[in-house]
Parts: sequence; structure tokens; C-alpha cells
Amino acid sequence: MKHPSLMRRIIGWQALMMGISWVILVGWLFHAMTGFENGDLDRRMNYFAEILAETASGAVYTPDLLAQRLRAIEKTFVEGVIETLENAAGYKATFQVFDEHGLLLYRTGSAPETPLTANAGLSLVMRENGEKWRMARVRSSDHSVTVIVGESESDRWASIWPMLQIIGAAQILILASSLLVTWWATRRGVRPLKTLAARIARREAGDPTPITAPLVYAETVPMVRELNALLGRESRRLENERGFLADAAHELRTPLAAVGTQAHLVLSATDDAERRRFAHGLQAGLDRVSHLLAQLLTIARVNAPEMRFNLEPTDVATLVRERLAELSVAARTRSISLALECPDTLSATVNPSSFISMVDNLVDNAIRYTPSGGQVAVSFGMNGDDLEFIVRDDGPGIAPDERERVFERFYRIPGTTAQGSGLGLAIVQRIAQAHHATVRFVDGLSGAGIGVAVTLRGAPALK
Repeated sequence: MKHPSLMRRIIGWQALMMGISWVILVGWLFHAMTGFENGDLDRRMNYFAEILAETASGAVYTPDLLAQRLRAIEKTFVEGVIETLENAAGYKATFQVFDEHGLLLYRTGSAPETPLTANAGLSLVMRENGEKWRMARVRSSDHSVTVIVGESESDRWASIWPMLQIIGAAQILILASSLLVTWWATRRGVRPLKTLAARIARREAGDPTPITAPLVYAETVPMVRELNALLGRESRRLENERGFLADAAHELRTPLAAVGTQAHLVLSATDDAERRRFAHGLQAGLDRVSHLLAQLLTIARVNAPEMRFNLEPTDVATLVRERLAELSVAARTRSISLALECPDTLSATVNPSSFISMVDNLVDNAIRYTPSGGQVAVSFGMNGDDLEFIVRDDGPGIAPDERERVFERFYRIPGTTAQGSGLGLAIVQRIAQAHHATVRFVDGLSGAGIGVAVTLRGAPALK
């Protein structure tokens, strides 16, 4: 799959901005130069008209001598125009000279006999053929002669156009060179990214060491930092998975070996009574393996990075009563008193399946580690704005220096004889974290045992 190029994107946006700026600049230059050139031509045309007017006034000329003098001035003016403007080789002056009574004294071949314009000074006039002309009408200082000089707009554009072409060509060259510099600078600018990509590509699979760049740039620092943070998280995740698999294999080895032994004893039993006794032992071993596998699946599920706990309004009071009704069977088997204190209904926003798993693990732990004939009390309700779930027992309790470690996976307090997986409190802690809840130890029952309290801070609940 061909991916869009970041370099092309950068160059493209820069080229677009430069192109827009270039068009605006060229337009302004064309407008400014056209106005400047028109102003300069107007001043020159007006000056020419003034010279013609002063030449034709003040002295008495015969018509032939006047025409001769005016043609000499015209020739000088046209030569000056041709020398100044590159594209004015075919330029011809158009003017008329009238006396004070409006009698035409002289006109060029392209000028009509009637006045070109009646407007004094500089003006823009539309001729009969629809062509626009710039006019200058000037009177001599003694008011005896009036001169009208005209230039067509097309002639003016023909004279200005070469200069505008030079300006346009210069701006195109500037734009092209700017784009070339931008392309070169961008290629140089993204080179550190390519170098970084090459370093990553050369790494061995599973290498968790941080990525280093030969040169550190402010733009690449966040990328390298986040990549290294990701590598660190992945390294810890893989390490946890390896540790989890090793611990799971170790924990499964003993109960599976016991199941194998019990199965062998069942097969080798010599009478029915002995066979039943060994069968009960086999059933107990299978129950332990089944419980351990269930705990392993639960801890793997709640610890999965992609795990999402979808919270929804739930009647947690009914949920707790239903779970305790099922767990009471195990309590009665061991003659353990299981008590529940909670309101009839209590709705809160939780993930039902995860909440059930938390309740099961806390109550099951209390039943497992409480001696026969003991007590387990479950209380559940609102404590101010917080939702609180507490399980207490009168069992052996947990020593203060062991209370942090019991949340580790597969950790079992030394000397414990009760059957268990060492995963219950680890599961409870992970579920509590997903609900933004806290887990703490409280006093047990009758001055003995231990209690575990789970508090959902500010949980939205309705009684």
C-alpha cells in the first residue's frame, strides 16, 4: 500500500502558500508598475504638449515654418520615447495645434481635424472606434495656442509590456528558486526521521533497550520518548506474561500430579470402600485444578491490556445476595456462619461480571481461610457518597508485614494449609482499579481474623 508522503505534504503546503503570496505580489507589482508607467507617460505627454504650445506661440510663423518647427519637436520627442521604451520602435506622436479662435494650425497625419478632446488637462477619452485614448490639452502661457496630444491605450500597453514581462520573469525565477530551496531544506529536514526509522528497522525482535538517535532534535525527542515508553511497557508486559506462565505452570504441576496419583490409586484399589475413598480424593484434586484454571482465566482476562470494563447501572444489592446464596453451600459444608447486611436495593454503575468476580473471590477467600465453625460477615451499602463492600472473618488473619504481598499473583502466606491459588486478592485489586476503587484491610470479627474493604469513591448510586 502506498502511503502519503509527509515531505510532499510539507512541500505542497509551502508551495501553495508561496504561490498565493506570489500571485498577490505579482498582481500588486503589475498594478503598481502600470500606475507608475502611466503616470510617467502622462507627465511626459503633458510636458511635450507644453513645449509644443510654447513653441507655437509668441512668435509669428508662416504655416510652413510652424510645421517645420513642430515636426522637429515631434521628432525629438519620438526619438526620446523610442530610446526609453524597448517596444516603441513604431511609435508615432498624435497631436493638434489650434489658435486662440479654435482654428487648426497644425496636426499630425493620424490626428483628425476636429479637437481630440474638449477637456482641459489630462483625461481619458473613448474614440469613435471604441478605443481608449489618454489626452493632454494644454494652452500656451499667453493663451494664444492650444495643443492637444493623444496616445492610445494599446500603444501604451505595447510600450509598458516588455518591462512587465521582465518583472514577471524575475518573479517566476524567484518562485522557482524558492521552491527548489524549500524542497532541498525539507529533504534535509526529514533525514533524521529516516535515520531513526533505519535504526528501528535494524533492531532485533524482542529487543527492549531504549532507542537512541545520533542527533537529538526538538521535533524527534517526543517521538523517541514515546517509542521508548512503549518499548518499556511492552517489555514489562512480556516479562509479566513470562512470569505468569512460569507461575501458572508451577502452580498447576502440584495439583495435576496429585490428580494423577489419585487416579492411579483408584485404579489399583482392591475393594469398593477403598476405591470410593480414593475417588473422593480424586474429585477434590479435580475441583482444585478446576478452581485454579478458573482463577488463571480470570486474572488473565482482567489484566489484558485491551480489556475494557463497560460500566452500566446495576442493582448490586440483588447481585450480592444471589452470589452469597450460591457461596453459602460451601460455608455450610464447613459449618461456617455466613451473614449479609445490605439494603433491599442499591443501584450503582459497575461492570456486573467483574463485580461478581470480586465478590466471589473475597467471600470465597474468607470461607477458605476461616476454620470450621467460624464466622464470615458481609456488609454492603453507602458510606456518605462512597459505595462500600466489606468482608470480615474470624480466621487466622494476615500479619501486617504480609498485607502488601498478598496482592501479588500466586503469593501464599508461608505455613498456610488451606487450599487456594494465591490469585484471589490480585484479581480483586485489578477489578477495583478498573472501577477507580480502593482496597484496604480492616479489623476482623471478635478481635480476630481480617477484613477487606472495597470503596468505590463517589459511586453514583440510588437507594
